[in-house]
Amino acid sequence: MTIGYSFDAPRFGDIRIRDGNAMTDHERAARIEHENKMIRRLRFLVELTFATIAQDESMTLEQAWDHVHALKGAAVAMFPGKDDTFDLLYLPRFSRLLAERFRAN
Repeated sequence: MTIGYSFDAPRFGDIRIRDGNAMTDHERAARIEHENKMIRRLRFLVELTFATIAQDESMTLEQAWDHVHALKGAAVAMFPGKDDTFDLLYLPRFSRLLAERFRAN
């Protein structure tokens, strides 16, 4: 019975991953760089959304929540399946901003 683990010694420059395929150091570095790029992009979007809500005095509470929901959609598009992570990391921050900005919960 095969479980999918490989006990072969990895070749020089390769990293084993769960499905038994090998990933070269270059491929691994490229994936890490891509993920770092996506993280920087998300941080920029979070900061932009936060600043827009904080500074646009004509924005309504509903419009502000629309911005937050659009940001969450973009975050989930960049990092599929991370809805709960967004809710844990960013939703409290935006909830506090909106409560302060609009004196509501």
